[in-house]
Amino acid sequence: MKKFLRYLKYSYNSFKNRKNKIGARRTFKAFIHGFNVDEYAIYGLDKNNYKDYVPDYIRLKNRFKINGKASIILDNKLIFKSVFKDKIPLAKMCFYKIENHIYDNKNNPINLENFLNQMRDGKYILKPLNLGGGNQVKKIEIMDNKIIIDNKVSNLNEFGILINNMTSFIIEEVIRQAEYSHKIFPNSVNTIRMITIKNSNGEIEAITAVHRFGVKKSAPTDNLSRGGIVCEIDLETGTIKTEVSKVYPFEIKVHPDTNVKIYGTKIPRFNEIKKRIIECHKDFNFFNMIAWDTVVTKNDFVVIEANTSCEFDALQISNGLRKTKLNDFYVCYGVYK
Repeated sequence: MKKFLRYLKYSYNSFKNRKNKIGARRTFKAFIHGFNVDEYAIYGLDKNNYKDYVPDYIRLKNRFKINGKASIILDNKLIFKSVFKDKIPLAKMCFYKIENHIYDNKNNPINLENFLNQMRDGKYILKPLNLGGGNQVKKIEIMDNKIIIDNKVSNLNEFGILINNMTSFIIEEVIRQAEYSHKIFPNSVNTIRMITIKNSNGEIEAITAVHRFGVKKSAPTDNLSRGGIVCEIDLETGTIKTEVSKVYPFEIKVHPDTNVKIYGTKIPRFNEIKKRIIECHKDFNFFNMIAWDTVVTKNDFVVIEANTSCEFDALQISNGLRKTKLNDFYVCYGVYK
């Protein structure tokens, strides 16, 4: 009964926040098969077999079965940085706040006034420590004593109120992404989500990767939950194969806002990035799965964060999850049957 009530709550929230409208009949059909409205539209369940796809609420319910108590290392951005800082390139942290106490990047406690005085001209990303999906992420630009928050002119007082009202966060410098990514959409940092697992032989391997791109509605983030585009990557060649999003629930070949070609784009140094991520996972092989968020830069790459699971909608772009290698992994660890 509790599971059913939890699903009802999930379905109601999904319906209330839906990006797509599919009509009453299709909404009911989605509901009885365990999918929300957006999933029904994204997966094309009016023509595709729903049995090939897995509803995301199942992942939310059982995701901690994968990495157990070690999940906290990946799910808390501050802990992740502390553990992985010497193993792989990470986004530069400038400040963080935890339980209403602010610290600089050397772990020195500072008050709000000192924090505001230490913020230099530049571009920054403010992110909650424990939230995902791009929730409450803010882009902050400081230039010549002017403060711009999410492309809106603000002031020191409003910025101070924003900082004071958030219990925990991390502030990082905005990453300068590679030219191909900036050209496709410049108003968000466009990330690669790569999933590595420990397979049945105990070996670490990369089994899937997607590239996310922001759109006007999702900026400054590229998150699918905020309307961004997600594109499948060929793991062998590093070439973008297909695209879909919650705003544009059909395959597209160019970015809807910039009209720049996406389909067929080859990601620079992709195989090198994949190799280094796998090697890093080997150093922490008590993790059964890591979902890495990385950004390709001009000469290298940077890992923004890592997660203990990944939204199913991002993984079921071209095929239902039941048809992929990842399905066997999730079944093995009891995320679903």
